[in-house]
Amino acid sequence: MGKVIMVGPGSVVEHAGRTYCVRRYSSANEVVAEDIDSGEKISLAISVIIHSNGKTAGHAVPDLAAITEHEWQEALHKYRAFKPLLEMHPRPTIKVQEVADKLLVDLTTVYRWIKRFEETRTITSLLRKRRSDRGAQKLSPEVEQMITGIINRHYLNNQQLSYTHAYRELQLACRAAKLEYPHFNTFIKRIKLLATELVVKRRRGQNEALKYQPVKGHFPGANYPYSVIQIDHTKLDIILVDEHDRIPIGRPYITLAIDTFSRMVVGFFISFDPPGTLGTGICISNTLLQKDELLSHYNLQYTWPCYGIPAAIHLDNAKEFRGDVLKKTCGQYGIDIKFRKVKKPNYGGYIERLLGTLLKEIHALPGTTFSNPEQRGEYDSVGKATMSLADLEKWLLNLICGAYHKRIHSELGTSPLERYDQGIMGTDDSPGVGQRPVAADELRLRIDFLPMELRTIQPGGVMIDCINYSADVLNRWVGAKGSGSRGRKFIFRRDPRDISYLLFYDPDAEAHFKVPYSDTRYPAMTLWEYKAVRRHLRELGKDKVNEEEIFRAFEDMKKVVEHSKVLKKQAKIKKERSATAPPPPAPERDTAPTPVPDFKRGKIELFELEE
Repeated sequence: MGKVIMVGPGSVVEHAGRTYCVRRYSSANEVVAEDIDSGEKISLAISVIIHSNGKTAGHAVPDLAAITEHEWQEALHKYRAFKPLLEMHPRPTIKVQEVADKLLVDLTTVYRWIKRFEETRTITSLLRKRRSDRGAQKLSPEVEQMITGIINRHYLNNQQLSYTHAYRELQLACRAAKLEYPHFNTFIKRIKLLATELVVKRRRGQNEALKYQPVKGHFPGANYPYSVIQIDHTKLDIILVDEHDRIPIGRPYITLAIDTFSRMVVGFFISFDPPGTLGTGICISNTLLQKDELLSHYNLQYTWPCYGIPAAIHLDNAKEFRGDVLKKTCGQYGIDIKFRKVKKPNYGGYIERLLGTLLKEIHALPGTTFSNPEQRGEYDSVGKATMSLADLEKWLLNLICGAYHKRIHSELGTSPLERYDQGIMGTDDSPGVGQRPVAADELRLRIDFLPMELRTIQPGGVMIDCINYSADVLNRWVGAKGSGSRGRKFIFRRDPRDISYLLFYDPDAEAHFKVPYSDTRYPAMTLWEYKAVRRHLRELGKDKVNEEEIFRAFEDMKKVVEHSKVLKKQAKIKKERSATAPPPPAPERDTAPTPVPDFKRGKIELFELEE
């Protein structure tokens, strides 16, 4: 990820080829900036500043998935050590020296790390610079795995063994496996990278570890905008129809994010996939980024000033939300991920109340399923369904930005929008905090939250889910070798909303490249549509398929839908005519029925409808 942009009083920014210094906020969305050369003062939208400065911000850094666990923990170790210094102005030299002594480096090194972090606000800025011979690891993966295992089994337990005793166990294990064991100092460094809280908890118990837990920013102390974001999800009580064919396709899920300080909705994501790290990641990226493009897409003129990098995000405690990619991507920006405590409903109260309000509003929409069959009664949810996912998204934006944000909130005594502005701009009683730091490279941020696949590159390209992808950028990596004689695996990311291409991370260029279908004649498809096709093929007894069968089935399903639309339209016309026209004459005996195309054996359904 690239640089993070700080927009606030004192910030130096570029716009239209001129250099400006931000003097003050004029609103939550605009600043007054002074031309450094001429002294002229102008109003600049923060979105314009971000767009202008984001084009040239940052530097090439690895895909987060390409960073080893050891490299990542080492960078985090530095950040945790000097984090308290970031809020000291001025910074006492004695405090900086204490950090230097703790990390066994000199004073200037700590100052250099702090300067690098404050320029980018990213954890990857603290990575060691990669050597020209990168890829040649000092320790083999087998030895690294051995070290991790010994630390977990012999050091992180209530026997409280010494470094020396644990190291002896490592020597014995390496000898038995005929591996060269590392130096004692290397082993100690691995242990020191561990969080103090974790070490104390595993060696001396939970109660002893409580004193090492960080207190600052701990929920529910949400005292400024984006200090704590709550995220939760639910299945919506409505049947949606297909965007193009208007055929009922099922109930969607929503992942919603709320700022606990102001109660503003700060992001959401709607899909037909069950909640998990994918939907949560996209919701978080939407939370961090500006909303102008989304509102413009639906031709809406609302103000939605919520964006920036939050201090902490609270998630559901379910295991499907504890993915390493999600934690690493958030950690890259210094976002503290916290999981809701079990049996502590107050930790999710704000977001759960908002979701409850949303569901009640949805019960007034056509195609609602209500909360239960008793409430639904004889209402035909499927027959009344008329809204597509895009229709629902636009309706939700109108509800959020046009109504909810502007209503007086009973607990706040003001509207969420006004409360948010007060937190940014300040009031007579308390100073504002200004806008949060903003990610300069929006595209890179979205990419890093996408799901990742590791694949070797073959002469024909790469295959994921029985679909082949290829591009010239892959050619030089065909047959590349990794550790030992195994093929080297590369990072590919895929947007579930359009699987017609992959994003390939080139480790040398440290950049992502688009890799389309090998056969570009195939139509674009969502991951959800792909799963529906595979489900249909399994119902026909076809577990093992190739891409030709997948896309043929996809086209067949679309033809069935088109045919269903024609029949439905003919039936409607016939019904309307029968009300006014005399009954048609009886057909002659040799008249044959209109043939129906036989697309494929077996029953074909576009999607599996869920009540």
